[in-house]
Amino acid sequence: MKRVVIVDDHTIFLNMISSYIRANSDYEVVTTFNSGNKFLKSCIGQDKKFDCVILDLSMDDGNGYTVLEELKKSNPHIKIIIMTFNKVPRVLDNLLKNGADGIINKSAVENEIVEGLKKVEENERFLCSITSSIINRTRNLVNELNEVQALTKREREVLTLICEDELTNAQIASKLFISEKTVKTHRNNIYTKLQVNSTIQLVRVAMDLGYVV
Repeated sequence: MKRVVIVDDHTIFLNMISSYIRANSDYEVVTTFNSGNKFLKSCIGQDKKFDCVILDLSMDDGNGYTVLEELKKSNPHIKIIIMTFNKVPRVLDNLLKNGADGIINKSAVENEIVEGLKKVEENERFLCSITSSIINRTRNLVNELNEVQALTKREREVLTLICEDELTNAQIASKLFISEKTVKTHRNNIYTKLQVNSTIQLVRVAMDLGYVV
């Protein structure tokens, strides 16, 4: 029997998941926490008495990102399933890149929780149907863009400097040793390919499509 810890600062949700797992699987819920910080403190200097953590992403006292990072750093073999209402593609992708073994949207059907536990126990990554649909749709869109109107290497460089470094056209020109007129041309091409009309739209689309983090 595999041992599970649940960490969520919403008591009703915490109790609901715990009760469902106990009633519908042979997994043992060894304990629960309503704070990410309290959970991390309980792990200091202690032998891990659990195999999997079901972890809320957004908590006031110790957010899920911190817990995921710290726990994976100290014991990479422990499986972590993130529970979240978040549907932003870049957020979900970053969770996977940072070591999450599974992601379940809090609007998912209950049986996907047990299915997720089984999959990660078998060392498989698990995405609930909602999360899987979001990530696959985004990746398909990126592939489509790359096939039809891919950004060139230089356009990607300009895009990164616009979105991540927030540089002006003149600053980008100086950094890349090209003319400001050339930067404007690249910028116009990027806007056309990503179908945006403003810098705000550009940053949002670029992050959602995974061009920048």
